[in-house]
Amino acid sequence: MDAGANCITATNTMSGMYIDASAKRGVLHNRFGGISGPLLKPIALKCVYNVRKAIGPSVPIIGTGGVATGTDAIEMIMAGATAVGVGTGVALRKDAFRAIASEMSAFMKENGYSEISQLHLEE
Repeated sequence: MDAGANCITATNTMSGMYIDASAKRGVLHNRFGGISGPLLKPIALKCVYNVRKAIGPSVPIIGTGGVATGTDAIEMIMAGATAVGVGTGVALRKDAFRAIASEMSAFMKENGYSEISQLHLEE
């Protein structure tokens, strides 16, 4: 932030490995590759949470990694994200942005939330 950044994005694809046990070999050509989508979401939530705890409330965080549903987006906000990046949803769902926004709105209404800021986890 001291160097001029306006926000932080947490997180992105992380290095991982897939093994085909039947073939007894790695699935990815270089043995290692990017883990993303639903597999990344629990790690991404932890990263967002840890970054928020480290930097406090004043710096915006874009939470990314495995967001495909409105509940996924709500969880990112609960972890400390100010905004949510959606890549997985675009890859997996037709009209992802409209669907996610609708699901978020329904969740908030069903659970008595009137403001996004009410979603942040209590410390």
